[in-house]
Amino acid sequence: MKECLSFEVSVAGELTNIEGQDGTAYQFHASGSPNAFHLEIDVGHDLVAVKLISDSTVGKSFHGKAGSFELGLEFLADSQSLQIQVTISASLAATCRQLRLVTGVDMLMDSYPSYNGKLMPSSICCGAGAASYVVMLSPDGKALLWGSGQPLDSHKIMFDMDGGGHRINTFAWDCINCVDPRPQGYHTSSPDFQAGESRSFAFHVVPLAVSVPQGSSATTAEEKLKNAIGAAVVNYLKQPCLQWSAWHSEECRELLVYKASTEDIDGLEENANLALDLLSSTPVEVFRSSGSSHVVQCRYAASLKVPQDQANSVFSFTLKYKDSSQDTSAQASLTFPWPSWTWYVSVTASFMSKFAPPKCGISCEQYMGAMATATAQQFCLPSAVRQQLLEDFVEQELMQIAFDSETAAPLFYPSRIQNISCAMDICRLTYLASLAQPGSSRSSSNKWLDHATNLAWALLKHQGSDGGLYNGGTLYTCVYYPAKSLMDLADCLRHASRISEASALDAKVELIMDDLVNRGDNIGTEGQSTYEDGAIACGALQLAQWATKTGSAKYLDASHRLAFGHRCLEFRSTDCRTNGASMRWWETYFGNGWGMCLNTPHGWSSWTGHMQYQLYLATGDTCYLFKFMDNLMASLSSLISPNATGTVYFTYTPDPTVT
Repeated sequence: MKECLSFEVSVAGELTNIEGQDGTAYQFHASGSPNAFHLEIDVGHDLVAVKLISDSTVGKSFHGKAGSFELGLEFLADSQSLQIQVTISASLAATCRQLRLVTGVDMLMDSYPSYNGKLMPSSICCGAGAASYVVMLSPDGKALLWGSGQPLDSHKIMFDMDGGGHRINTFAWDCINCVDPRPQGYHTSSPDFQAGESRSFAFHVVPLAVSVPQGSSATTAEEKLKNAIGAAVVNYLKQPCLQWSAWHSEECRELLVYKASTEDIDGLEENANLALDLLSSTPVEVFRSSGSSHVVQCRYAASLKVPQDQANSVFSFTLKYKDSSQDTSAQASLTFPWPSWTWYVSVTASFMSKFAPPKCGISCEQYMGAMATATAQQFCLPSAVRQQLLEDFVEQELMQIAFDSETAAPLFYPSRIQNISCAMDICRLTYLASLAQPGSSRSSSNKWLDHATNLAWALLKHQGSDGGLYNGGTLYTCVYYPAKSLMDLADCLRHASRISEASALDAKVELIMDDLVNRGDNIGTEGQSTYEDGAIACGALQLAQWATKTGSAKYLDASHRLAFGHRCLEFRSTDCRTNGASMRWWETYFGNGWGMCLNTPHGWSSWTGHMQYQLYLATGDTCYLFKFMDNLMASLSSLISPNATGTVYFTYTPDPTVT
C-alpha cells in the first residue's frame, strides 16, 4: 500500500492519470485529445477551451485568460483523494454564460478487452442546495467518486457521435450554466460578474476501495460499494448521503442515511405522505480516519401513507436535520405499486392495442407489442375479442407477410435473428393464451406451437460451428435473448408432451451456452461495437436461466461474472424513477428525435431486471431480488402509466439537458 494517492498533470494543465493508494490506475484521455481534461468557457458566443499556463516549475497550478476573466486551476493531493480547485475572476464587469470542467476520464468503451477498465457515470447527484457528485464504475470493479460539496448548475455526458452514438467519451461538470434550459430544482448561477468578483469551485476525486474476494456474494459486493460511496460523500463533500437498500414489502423500503455523527438523527422532517421508522437504535460505523473523522450508517424503514388510488405516483421528500451542529439536507423520492401487478400488464395491453397495435413489418420492434396482448390474455381477465385480434395478427400477418407460413423462413432481413426469436415468443405466448381461454382445447391451440417450433429451427440455421448464433459474421447470441426463447419453447413443448422436440432444442441450447461461457464478456451486439447494456444483461440472464435448468455451476459462475461487470451500467439514484434502471442513451437519438441523453429507464431496461430475477432464482441471494425490484419500479413509475394516466412511455431521462 502506497503512502499517498498519485497523479500526473501535463504542461497544459491536463490531468492524465490517477493512481490510488492500492495501486489501481484510472484511465484518462491522452493529453491533446479533445476529450482530455480541460476547462471551457462561454463569454458570449460558444464554449471554447481555455489555454492554461503553468504557474510554477512544480506544475500543480495553472492560469489562463478569456476576455475579462482570469481562470485558475490548482491540484492538491492527500493520502486518499485529489482536490481540484477552479477559480474564475473578473477584472471588469462581465458575463460568463457557461463554465465547464471536462473531467477527461476515459469512458470510451470501444473494444474488448480494453473496455473492462473504462469507467461509466453510474450514479449522478446534481441539484439545488446539495452536493454534486458522480460515481464512476468499471466492468472490472474499479470505482471513482468525483464531486463537489457545493451545488453545481448541471452535469454533461460527452457522447461519442462517431459511428452511431453508442459510446460515451467522458463526463463534464457545468460550474456555471446559463445557456441550457433545465428542469425545475437545479441550481442556477448568475452569469453576471462585478469588477473584481471571484468565484471558486472545489472538486474532490476519490478512488473508492470496493474490491471483494473472488466468490463473494452479490450482497457483500453491494454493501461494500454503498458504504464506500456514503463514506466518501460525507467525509469529502461534507453532506449526508442517502441510498435506497432492501425491500421489506411492496410498500416499504429500507433507506440508508450516511452522516458524520454517531448520535442518532433528531428533528427529522418528513413529507406528510411518508413514514420513517428507525430500524436500529445503534448507528453502524462504516469509516474512521486516524483523526476524529468518522462516518456512520443509519437504517430506516420508509413507507408511504397514501390512498391506493395514488399508487404509481412519485412522492419526493427532503430530509433535513442537524449533523454535528450543521444544518444538512438530502433529497429522495419514493413510490409504491398497485396492489395487483397484473394491472400494469392490462394497462400496457390496452394502450398498445389502442395507440400502437402490432404491425407486420421488417423488424421485431414493430410487432413485439403483441407480446403484451398475449401476456394479458394469459394472466388477466381473458377477452374473446382480444384473443381473436391476436390470433388474426399471427395467422394473417406475422406468418404470411414477415415469415413464410410453411417454412417459417424470414422474408425480410433474414440474418437479423432477433426478428425470428421475437416471432417465436409471440407464437408461443399465443399458444399459452389460447389455452387460458374458456372452452379451448390443446388440439386447436397446437398450430401456434407448431409455428413457434418452425421458427426455432429457422433461427438455428444461423448457429455457427462454435455454437454461437450469428447475424452474418457478428455474434447475436445476446441481441435480444434468442437462447432464452429456445429454452422457453423447449419447456413449453415438454409440457405439451412433445418430449423429443424439446430435447432436440435443449441440445442446441447447450452448445450456445457453452460458447457463451468461453467468451466471457467478449459479446457482440447490434450496431456500434461497445460494452452494451442489453447484450451483457441478456448474456447473464440466459446463462442464469440455463444454470437453473441444468444445475451446472459453470453456467452460474459465468452469469455472475457478467452481472458483476454490468453493475457499471445500472444507475444508482435516490429517485425511484431511475434507481436500478439500466443506462442507455442512443435510443432517443434514433427513435423519437430527442437527441442524445440518458434513456434511464428505457423499455430495454427490463432485460436488466430479468437478469437480476434469473440470478435470484438461480442463487436465492436476496440482493438480486432487491435489485430486480428496483429495476422494475423504475420502469413502472416512469414508463407504465405514471400517476395512473393510462399512458405508456418510450423512455425517461434524468439528464438536465438533451444534446
